Amino acid sequence: MRVKPSVTVSAPARLHFGLLDCGNTSLRVFGGAGASIDGFRTVVQAERSQGWKLNFPQHPPSDRLASDVAELLKHLKLSGLASSDISIQSTPAEHMGLGSKTSLLLSIVHAVNYLNDSTLSREEVIRLSGRGGTSGIGVNVFWSGGIITDSGHKSERGSRDFQPSSSRKYNDPPKLLVHVKSHPHLRVRLFRDSNANSIEGVIEREAFRSLMPIADVENLKAIAAVYQGVIPAFQSDDMALLANALHELNTSGMKAAEAAFQSNTTKQWLARCWQNSIPAGLSSFGPIVYSIGHVGSDLLTSSSHLAKECGLDELGEYSFDHKGATVS
Repeated sequence: MRVKPSVTVSAPARLHFGLLDCGNTSLRVFGGAGASIDGFRTVVQAERSQGWKLNFPQHPPSDRLASDVAELLKHLKLSGLASSDISIQSTPAEHMGLGSKTSLLLSIVHAVNYLNDSTLSREEVIRLSGRGGTSGIGVNVFWSGGIITDSGHKSERGSRDFQPSSSRKYNDPPKLLVHVKSHPHLRVRLFRDSNANSIEGVIEREAFRSLMPIADVENLKAIAAVYQGVIPAFQSDDMALLANALHELNTSGMKAAEAAFQSNTTKQWLARCWQNSIPAGLSSFGPIVYSIGHVGSDLLTSSSHLAKECGLDELGEYSFDHKGATVS
């Protein structure tokens, strides 16, 4: 085996449009839709080393993230891969709705695996990362980029385990189901209420426990909004359809429940965007919200004006990513 001296993995952030079957509606539990954006990138560098080392040179991680990374290093040590010195160069802020933990854990495993001539398969990398237990968006856009849906998990009705990805481990991560590319001039703007609380940890687990199973009619609305609205809208570059579809998705099923946890400022901005036919939504549990439109379009300009009026901070404008993680 020829071991490379060093490698750098750069992975894009993701938006999570919504989970689909959060009850007992279909033959598979969960499934969802989301997209990869070229911003808030996770950058991990790994070098050959005499022993396993890890450092966060920019800022210390939260206790939960530090624990998850330490657990990952234990599994890496047992995997038979050559030891590495791993440096976390950059990563998005935690619990913002950008999939930072999934991106980081996958980037670490991918970098170490690449140093070892990619002896692990893609599926083994995902399993080793411990992600994909609920949503398959983050673990799939990491490799493919684009706008995607995932297949969810095979699970018997009436005996389903409703927990977030941070608490739910699965040996068979959700597969990529639909993969489309956006129009090259399509952009996404991100906003947030700086005073909003992040929904994570115990609060997130309790939300899953108390809210699920979601009623069949609500799950069906969410499924229809994605497959008859969001995906066709991106395929045909139809912003009017996308605005209607994201409105329906964000006011149905689990996504409506997630939005209810957000601040009145955030909910007011979303409502005003939909009233003005602007494609907009909440990413995961938030607090980040997004608007979508073409470069220089009134849709994006109006969403920024509304953000100022409502009191949201604008975090920037980004293109959709269609490459996934890159290695250098």
